[in-house]
Amino acid sequence: MVGAEFTKESQDPSATTGTFTLFVNDKTAATLKDGKIQNGKFNLCGEGLNIGRDGGAPVTEDYPGSRPWGFTGGTIERVVVDVSGEAYLDLEKEAIAMMKRD
Repeated sequence: MVGAEFTKESQDPSATTGTFTLFVNDKTAATLKDGKIQNGKFNLCGEGLNIGRDGGAPVTEDYPGSRPWGFTGGTIERVVVDVSGEAYLDLEKEAIAMMKRD
């Protein structure tokens, strides 16, 4: 399982600065301090969030084939996008901990 977290530390009109943390199997794999994200949302043509394909401008020119550059060679079992602002909580681990207390 892979997850990411961005902790906002400051903001100005053009960008928000903070710390990015990458999690792999619920363990911190990498941290980037003073990372910047662009303020705003740009999906005038429906680009928005894509899972398993990239129908808009490619992230890299290395994509093989042609648009929409669909994901092949595996199965995307589940994708969770949480924009609630709440900290990630591993409910499975919480349940195991509760059972061990009884």
